[in-house]
Amino acid sequence: MSRETKIDTTGAIAALGRRGFVAGAGAMGLGLLVPPAVAAHPYREPLRFAVFRDGAPLGEHVVTIRDESGRLTAEIDIRLEYKIGPFTFYRYAHRNIEVWEDGRLVSLDSETYDDGRDYRLTVRQDGRDLLVDGAAGRFRCPPETLTSSYWNRETIHRSTILDTQRGRLLSVDVKPAGQDAVVVDGVPVAADRFSVSGDLDLDIWYTSDGRWVKLDFMARGAPITYQPT
Repeated sequence: MSRETKIDTTGAIAALGRRGFVAGAGAMGLGLLVPPAVAAHPYREPLRFAVFRDGAPLGEHVVTIRDESGRLTAEIDIRLEYKIGPFTFYRYAHRNIEVWEDGRLVSLDSETYDDGRDYRLTVRQDGRDLLVDGAAGRFRCPPETLTSSYWNRETIHRSTILDTQRGRLLSVDVKPAGQDAVVVDGVPVAADRFSVSGDLDLDIWYTSDGRWVKLDFMARGAPITYQPT
């Protein structure tokens, strides 16, 4: 793909840095009637991606989901390191723990190391709203807010997203872009492709049952690719 990332967010995908790498985004519909943010999830094992920059290994992104009697906990762990020979030019680490009840986010705690800068973000249920407190400020947002973790296919139905590194609200436009075969566990799997534009610029793939299976975007002139492992 030829598109270049426009901003530096994080979260779900491991933003790759404030100098042009993108990170995750979640989603929420402002002023819209939306379905519950999280339905039954399709993941029985941890979701693991190998991350590549221009074909070279960059790190990994792991999502682990536990569902206990309607209380769902998602743990996101991203570790990236860009090296040339013995020299390290970029390091990124993101740890995010989300708790959902009855399909709604009730808490989020994230810590991020972005190549020399540290970020912390908390989200808490507060009455009918969510209270966000992070580098982008302290504010309230609707209870339908999704997180920048990408594991939830409902993200593609929303037009405003929450960056889980700094807590910024981002505007996106998501359009269907056909269907491709994505290799998962050595087997080609049909996956729906979606192109995301606006404050983010990327392509993401989900299977019909809601599994996130691929992600592509550009960062600092180089293609970044997520491949399931």
